[in-house]
Amino acid sequence: MAGLMGTDKLQVEESEAYFRVLIEAAPDAMIIVDDAGEIAIVNGQAEKMFGYGREEMLGNKIEMLLPDRIRQAHVGHRENFVANPDLRPMGIGMELVGQRKDGSEFPVEISLSPVKTEKASFVSSVIRDVTDRKRMEEEIIAAQEAAERANKANGAVLAAASHDLRQPVQARSLLNGARRRTGQDERALEMSKGQEQSRPAM
Repeated sequence: MAGLMGTDKLQVEESEAYFRVLIEAAPDAMIIVDDAGEIAIVNGQAEKMFGYGREEMLGNKIEMLLPDRIRQAHVGHRENFVANPDLRPMGIGMELVGQRKDGSEFPVEISLSPVKTEKASFVSSVIRDVTDRKRMEEEIIAAQEAAERANKANGAVLAAASHDLRQPVQARSLLNGARRRTGQDERALEMSKGQEQSRPAM
């Protein structure tokens, strides 16, 4: 019996070791918190992302990684997730931000999933820094707006140019009409007719 218990303990230890290896190998930051919101496990990517050492984060509330202005609201969101655990992205429709140890903020995407063991329940969060993607989105929007402004400006220039080109032609047409109505010189009348026939359509 003792031998079986020793085997079970060894299997548990091996499983935990394998689990930690998987977390460390993850390309994104991973942080696991308990039901009270205290950080239980972090990986190396989380240390790099937030600038804290592992020991500085373990045992502290997850809110330490958020700006002061949203910490209190996050407590309510966290408690709601614990009450209704489900695999889902965090903050749908919201702009999520993290805060590094130096106080600087950065945009993030976070996926949450419940993790249950025989002894306790945890919440696993996968965190991705989306600073570069946000910058690219802003650059694309700015380029689109600049293109729209250029199109409007080009349209205005073309409209003005078209108007300016029509004016001499219209003036010539009016002059020729007046000649035909008042002129007696057959040669002048013939010239007016020729100009009218050669006038481009506008």
